[in-house]
Amino acid sequence: MGWKRGWGGLVAAMALGVAGCGDEGGSRDGKPQGEVSPGGELSDLLPTDGAKVDKGEPGGHLPGAGDGPQWAGNGGSGGTGGTGGFAGGQAGNGGTGGSTREPKAEVCDDGLDNDGNHLVDCDDWACGGKAVCDCDPGDLACEVARLARFWAVDRFFINGDVPVTEQPKLAIDLLAKAEPDECYDGLGGQSLVPEPDGSCPVGIPKTNQAYVWGLTHATDALWFGTVANTHCLVLQGFLGIDFAHETSYWACEFGADGLGRPGDWRRPEIWRYDLATGTLEEKSGLPILIEKTIGLRSAGFAGGVVFLAGPTFTDSLAMFAFDAATGDLLGAHEFAEYSDIRTWVAHDGELYAGVAAADVLLPDDPAGFVLKWVGDAANPFLFEEVGALDTEAANLAVHEGRLFVTTWPSTLNPFASANQRGMGLYRSPPIPAGGLTAGDAENWDKIWEYRDYDPDPIAAAVTGGGALASFEGKLYWGSMHVPFLATAAALQLHEGGLIDLDADGDGSLGALELAATALGSHRSISIFRGEDLSTENPVFKTVYGEKFLPTYDAEKDLYTIRYDAAHGTGSRPVHGSSGVGNFFNAYTWAMQEWNGSLYIGTFDWSQLARVGLQEIFSLPELQAQPNPTREMLDRLGAIVPREGADLFRFDQKSGPFVAESLRGVGNFTNYGVRTMAADDHALYLGMANPMNLHPDGGWELLELTKPDKVKSE
Repeated sequence: MGWKRGWGGLVAAMALGVAGCGDEGGSRDGKPQGEVSPGGELSDLLPTDGAKVDKGEPGGHLPGAGDGPQWAGNGGSGGTGGTGGFAGGQAGNGGTGGSTREPKAEVCDDGLDNDGNHLVDCDDWACGGKAVCDCDPGDLACEVARLARFWAVDRFFINGDVPVTEQPKLAIDLLAKAEPDECYDGLGGQSLVPEPDGSCPVGIPKTNQAYVWGLTHATDALWFGTVANTHCLVLQGFLGIDFAHETSYWACEFGADGLGRPGDWRRPEIWRYDLATGTLEEKSGLPILIEKTIGLRSAGFAGGVVFLAGPTFTDSLAMFAFDAATGDLLGAHEFAEYSDIRTWVAHDGELYAGVAAADVLLPDDPAGFVLKWVGDAANPFLFEEVGALDTEAANLAVHEGRLFVTTWPSTLNPFASANQRGMGLYRSPPIPAGGLTAGDAENWDKIWEYRDYDPDPIAAAVTGGGALASFEGKLYWGSMHVPFLATAAALQLHEGGLIDLDADGDGSLGALELAATALGSHRSISIFRGEDLSTENPVFKTVYGEKFLPTYDAEKDLYTIRYDAAHGTGSRPVHGSSGVGNFFNAYTWAMQEWNGSLYIGTFDWSQLARVGLQEIFSLPELQAQPNPTREMLDRLGAIVPREGADLFRFDQKSGPFVAESLRGVGNFTNYGVRTMAADDHALYLGMANPMNLHPDGGWELLELTKPDKVKSE
């Protein structure tokens, strides 16, 4: 099989649906709570005398998983057992504690269950680092099985995961939702406008507006901007996929319209929701600039002016300004020098935003800027560059009297070390009275880089910086991983001769080699924490992440996983594994402190995986092609969690996350918590939902309150 044909099948399936399916229950259940010693082989990770260990093993497909043995200790309690197996296994029983026998290590090659966990020799996770259990040279099936086992089972033991429990405490109210705006009559069919009652004379209702992409709280109202059919736009524009397809949940038609815009693009919308009256108003009659705007990716408010801004199809930045009191449009402006914008932050009456430079021509040219608004309602589009960064400024937060920024990479060549511009955390100078000025632009420091954590240069090169927030004296931030972007980058490097993924040397990439590349380059979100960030010796910790990660092995011409220094991240996560235990959590999309807790919203693509696999692979044109995705699934097992975005809550600085929702915050077709805002009364969520053919598809604006909290009149 030629690798290009295999790559086409891989992308068309993986990026559309991609890597996993299974029963509800998922990867948050049945995880151990024991302490894990830093460093060494897996034999060094076995519980020590008196350690608190839960042996409710993940992986109900393994014999006897879930029955916890008793562990030595001084009368302490034994393991509590898992809350459910990763593949539908039963909860463990747990030990009774206080046993006098010493824990035994698995010997790995004697045919006996030495440690009493019902797993024998190399089937025992503790043997994963032993030479006797290593793959034979050239055994690709073994290498892929190792990668799958790492993601499905081993990592939870290695990282000592603390189970994430679902403990909702907020009431959910739907303030507004996208309505069907077209009648869909199949791929290539004519699109009609629905009747006033929402019915369609031909076809079925289709809801194109997908995300509350930008959201801000302005006095007594919520302002937000949208983007339509985002899933299709990402596939076509970001991953280069143009295979028109239809499922029961969504349709992507691709192509282009008469102006060269993607065929699935629809005009973005700007809305104002009045919190006092509960009324929703669309801002119509927008300037012609809206016709080249992909979507309104950001929103900010200061000095009585509301801004909504986003990227255009011509690599510029479109910005719209409104009078917050009257709702009137103040104007629109296109910034040719900038190409993207993600977040705004207000501090001491000053408004800041992070942008991407439109052109990076020289090695020392900045790739991103932090802007401060210096205009007013009469001249709203005046900004000053107060930060110059070597990567695209993405998300901003104020912490310890400074601005901190996570960034997106500005080069995708992981081997161009002399000009590597990967995702990082930047720190501004102290913010003086009146705010930062142009004189501060060159005085920012990059104090942390993602590539110092991830051992694989390819995965690190395409990782973006996620949301960040200051909470209880510490700064928290997360990572962003476009599904299968690292896989695409690795295959492009292979095609260009920079790496070799042809592990068996047959001149082509087979299903196992493609599956190994997909599993090895996969990443779920990691959550990091920083302390003493204004000092010369800041302290960084991985809150949720991995002790080991797969990386490209140039000797094997393959992605591999071993529990050794070459695959090590140099850190041991405080609370558990990446994705907060969920393989499919790909974006740390939003963070907001509210009512004494920190809330974290994710993008969970498990629904895309299930629907794509069930329906895309049934297409005749894909049935005859090799199926690396199925190869991956056969080895991963059923690890899909509850479908829908995850909303986590962090109640205290020392404890693990708990889940406010694992099912899309009231609608399982909401695959992401895209934006957040808050006031004294409520936490507001802008949801991402591109399921344009599903009755529950389309963006949602949610209000979350304490059940006993009543809005003051």
